[in-house]
Amino acid sequence: MKLQGERLELIAAAYVLGTLQGGARRRLETLARQHPEVREAVLRWQHHLAGLTELVPEVAPPAALWPRIEAVLRADLALRRGGAVSATAPRPNAPRPGARGGARALGWGWVSAGLGLALVAAVGWGQLQERRWQGDLGQLRQQLVGQAQAAQQAQAELANIHRVGQVAVLSDERSGAALLVTFDPQRQQLQVKRVGTYQEADEKSLQLWTLAPGQAPKSLGVLGRQTRAQLAAAQTDVNDQRVLAVSLEPLGGVPSERGPTGPVLFKGAVLGV
Repeated sequence: MKLQGERLELIAAAYVLGTLQGGARRRLETLARQHPEVREAVLRWQHHLAGLTELVPEVAPPAALWPRIEAVLRADLALRRGGAVSATAPRPNAPRPGARGGARALGWGWVSAGLGLALVAAVGWGQLQERRWQGDLGQLRQQLVGQAQAAQQAQAELANIHRVGQVAVLSDERSGAALLVTFDPQRQQLQVKRVGTYQEADEKSLQLWTLAPGQAPKSLGVLGRQTRAQLAAAQTDVNDQRVLAVSLEPLGGVPSERGPTGPVLFKGAVLGV
């Protein structure tokens, strides 16, 4: 079905106004039975135009109008029969030459004018509704954009959530907690948080190591002086049965292959979560 959009609205309006005649009217009625959108368009225009009669004030027809209509009908009937106008018809009301055509033209003129005004009102109403629909679509578009932005922000926040696979609490020899270390297996990243009060000297650095039985210590990186630090690490560096340790080293740390050169201040076992 190619009847849609603005063309459907105009044809549905013409159908309701009565200006759609003949085969076109029957065709629209057939389409309305087959397609819900056509029925909805016709019903919508019936609803819209039903209120137009309330806008037109009632006007009493002139007293001479009905006699003139009767005279026109008598003359028309006489012409069809091939005879003259009946003598019993009141002569003052008999149509003058050209009166029948004039009355018809006058009658159809009022009908055409009424239909024209109704069509203008319908088109104006359609334009008003179109502006309203455009405003509604604009508001809906803004809402969808806001929801999309909120969804993107939520997705970004979810992406920033640190997933914990392993955890270790590093303590001193008196069991005082100094560092909390968590491992995100998805990002392959360590999060190191200072929870104690220890602060190294300006010329020193804290260096994090992973220790496994029968293996040499491996450096996981040097900790800055901030409360939190992030270090790259592999899953094998923080498997269960490993121990994490922090040593006090010269500023900037030492190469991994040399192992810790300063005292080990804190250590703790890695635990799976």
